[in-house]
Amino acid sequence: MWQDEDVLDTWFSSWLWPISVFDGIRHPENMDINYYYPTSVLVTAPDIIFFWVARMIMAGWEYRKQIPFKDVYFTGMVRDKQGRKMSKSLVIRRTAGVDPHDGADAVRVGMLLCSPAGNDLLFDENLIEQGRNFSN
Repeated sequence: MWQDEDVLDTWFSSWLWPISVFDGIRHPENMDINYYYPTSVLVTAPDIIFFWVARMIMAGWEYRKQIPFKDVYFTGMVRDKQGRKMSKSLVIRRTAGVDPHDGADAVRVGMLLCSPAGNDLLFDENLIEQGRNFSN
């Protein structure tokens, strides 16, 4: 197994996202970057402030001489019963025994009904049952 040498680290490349998505590095004065950058709000979870948000601000100052957004709105995070952040390595199917593809609507509705605005949501298998019952 070998690592491709011509690939940027996820966090390294993502800090350029607000600029690169509109081709603002190669063409800094193109119509799209001038129209969409900067934007007003970034919505994100608080766990990536250093890895992504701060770096996007630094890249904005470096390459555009302005920050990429005015306000940052922090959402809550989905956590399991032990308070661990739900992630790709800790998917709902492993924790709750549910394949999200089979019960996606039940999972979505159950989480929606008990989501505290801006606070973390502790995922519980009962949410799926609640969502299924509501949907039916």
